[in-house]
Amino acid sequence: MKFIVIIFVLFLLIINTIGQNISVNNQNFPDTGKNMPNTIKNESWFAIDKGQHFIGSFIGTILFTKVNNRQLNIDKSNSKKLGIGIIFTLGLAKETLDSQKPNNIFSWRDLLANIAGIATAIAVLEIK
Repeated sequence: MKFIVIIFVLFLLIINTIGQNISVNNQNFPDTGKNMPNTIKNESWFAIDKGQHFIGSFIGTILFTKVNNRQLNIDKSNSKKLGIGIIFTLGLAKETLDSQKPNNIFSWRDLLANIAGIATAIAVLEIK
């Protein structure tokens, strides 16, 4: 039970960090004077938020899978499917919300970092 509480607290801390706005490059378009949106061109594969997406998805997948299995008595196979579904849906929802914010986009790279975190969590769960 202590393991689940620790993972849950870490997950909440990471989600809080992911939810914070990351500053955007405030260059101007030459003819409009509007702030330049955060585009795929100025988004790095190795930005700090990619690590946050990876770790958040990794911990979240393990957390939800363990809670589903141990606390809700769902079998291991269905627990994994449910954990994957919940975390992927949360990541997709976050990117959709990001696309609605000014100077922000739906980041496929963030979504891929989420998927990598989910896949790593499932690999770790298979080891046990």
